[in-house]
Amino acid sequence: KTEFFNDYVMPQGLTVQNAIRITLQESDSLHTSIALHYANDKQDHNPENALAICRLMLPHIQTALQLHTKIGQMKSRLDHLIGVLDTISEGVILLDKSGRIIEVNATARHIIEAQDGLQISQNTLQTMLARESNALTALTHEVAKTALGKAITPGRSFHVLRPSGKRPIELLITPVYEQLDIQQTHDSIVAIFIHDPEHTSKSLGDSIQQRYRLTKTETNITLYLIQGRETKEITELLDIQRETLKTHLKNIFKKTNTHRQSELISVILRANALLNCHR
Repeated sequence: KTEFFNDYVMPQGLTVQNAIRITLQESDSLHTSIALHYANDKQDHNPENALAICRLMLPHIQTALQLHTKIGQMKSRLDHLIGVLDTISEGVILLDKSGRIIEVNATARHIIEAQDGLQISQNTLQTMLARESNALTALTHEVAKTALGKAITPGRSFHVLRPSGKRPIELLITPVYEQLDIQQTHDSIVAIFIHDPEHTSKSLGDSIQQRYRLTKTETNITLYLIQGRETKEITELLDIQRETLKTHLKNIFKKTNTHRQSELISVILRANALLNCHR
């Protein structure tokens, strides 16, 4: 009943009765098949030859179709995840191991387009000041080494001065964990969270304190860890003993269901992204 059958198949005598059909995929929602038609005047007197070729080709064609389906599903999932990033009120930028930008969410684009402290040049994130940009690039490369298992630099904060005189933009540069065996150049291994204090109503400290029911001291310790401060520096800033800090860390790990500092930072950042997503 189709134009293809009536205008192409029938005039050549490629009838359904004189054909070999291979079913490649079959489910409730999908049916894929390939038909090999013979013209009536060129019928194969030994169809076993064609069948033998079909049997050889079938597993390879099925594998190709399965890969095609999986790639399509992965692309659909990636598009969905990128859409979720665009709903977050914090800016998010993903970088590859060379510091090149892979993805920028809507909030980050809005902040960058304002040209008030941040800019994109040669597909890298830079500031308006050359010295500041060099420091940001160096920190980004060091964090990338951590994601690759070649360094132990946790998430670090970075403040960007603004020509407008508004409060500095706050960056949080962190490794993308659970990706320690990266081979591809374009895999994302560094995430930069951009916080504009002029537009965000709730601070990171307020968010994590409420979510995990941390005390004020526990919240400050967590924030200092995210900033990349060493334990000795934290004890001096809070004027507490090392043993007291260990006790606070145990409580923080218990409340956040984590076991080490890198895991804590990763959990906090993800939780904050989810909180912002629902604002």
